[in-house]
Amino acid sequence: MKKAVKITLIVIGALCTVFTLLYIAAQTRVFPRMETARYRMAIERAKTRLPAQIDTIRPYSMTARRGDILDCNGKVLAREITVYDINFDATVWKGDDWNDKVRELSDGLADILGNKSAPEYFRYICKGRNDGKRFLTIGKSVDSLSMERLKELPFFRSKPAVGGMIVEPRAARTYPYGALARRTIGFVRPGTQTYNTHVGIEGSCDSLLTGSDGYVVIKSKWKKMPFHPAELKKKEIARKEPVRGADVHTTLDIMLQAKADSVLRSNIAGNADVEGACLVLADVSSGAIRSMVNLVRDRDEGFKEYYNVSVGRSYEPGQILCPAVEIAASKCGVGSFSVAAIKGGLEQAFVDT
Repeated sequence: MKKAVKITLIVIGALCTVFTLLYIAAQTRVFPRMETARYRMAIERAKTRLPAQIDTIRPYSMTARRGDILDCNGKVLAREITVYDINFDATVWKGDDWNDKVRELSDGLADILGNKSAPEYFRYICKGRNDGKRFLTIGKSVDSLSMERLKELPFFRSKPAVGGMIVEPRAARTYPYGALARRTIGFVRPGTQTYNTHVGIEGSCDSLLTGSDGYVVIKSKWKKMPFHPAELKKKEIARKEPVRGADVHTTLDIMLQAKADSVLRSNIAGNADVEGACLVLADVSSGAIRSMVNLVRDRDEGFKEYYNVSVGRSYEPGQILCPAVEIAASKCGVGSFSVAAIKGGLEQAFVDT
C-alpha cells in the first residue's frame, strides 16, 4: 500500500514538473507559439478595428411630461399622451409568402386605422416594395390601443429586423372634449412662423405646465475579447429624472361650456350677417368664469373657436366681461387681478388660484 502511494506521488510530481517546463518554454519562446487560424484572424481583426473604435460618453435627454389642464370639477380638458408613427421597411421580408401576408396585413390596417381600404393598402405596400422603400409610412399619431392591435398583424408581430416594422413614439396633446373651449384652452407652437405661438391657458401657463427635463449619460466602451472581435459595452454613469409639469386647475365648467356652446350656435345658425359671437358665463359672487364660447365664421361658412371675441377687441362685443367682473371683485374685495387679466386678453383669469 505504501509503495502504491509513493509511486502515485512520484507520477504527480513528474507531471507537474513537465507542465512547468512547458509553460516556461512557451513564455521564453523556446518553442514557437501554436496559434490556430481562428485565433490569428481574431487578432488581426481586432488590430484593424480597435483604432477606429473610440470610447464615447454621450448624454441623452428625457423630456418631462406636460401637466394637465382641468376644469373646476376636475375633468381633464387637455392631457399629454404618447402616440406612435408607424413605418414599414418593405424590402426586409425574404419569405415566399409575401402576397398572402400583405393581403392579411392590408385587411388589418383597413380595420384598425381606416385611412384606406384593404385593396388600397395592398397596392400601396406592394408598390413600396417594388420601389425599394425602406421607410414606408403606414400611420401617423396612432394611439396605444391601436398600436397593440397592430402588433398582432403579419410582419408587425415579428422582430423589426425580420418584419420591417419601424415605430417612432412621440408626445402629443389630446383634448377629450374636442373643440369645446379650444380657444380658451389654447396651444403652444414654438418654432413656427405664426404671429402668436403661445395662446390661451396653454400659453400663459406654459412654464408651469412644462416641468423640468431630465437626462441620462451613457458611456460606450469597446472591450477586446481573446477569441472574438471587440465587443461594445454600455454603462450608465449619470442620471437626472425628469420632473412632470404641474396641473392647472381652471374655473371653467366644461358641462356649462357645452350648454353655452349649443345655445349660441343655435341662435346664430342661418344668419349670414353674423361674423362672430361670444357667450360668457361668470359667477357674479366671485368673478369666476364658468364658460367662454368664442365662435368666428370660417371659410366653410361654419363657426369655429380660433379667435377670442370676448376679450380680443377694444369695441363691442369685446370687453363684455369687464363691468360684471369689476363689480364682483369690488364686492368680494378680490382686487383688480381678474379685471386686469381680462382687459389684457390674458387667459390667466381662468386659473383657479
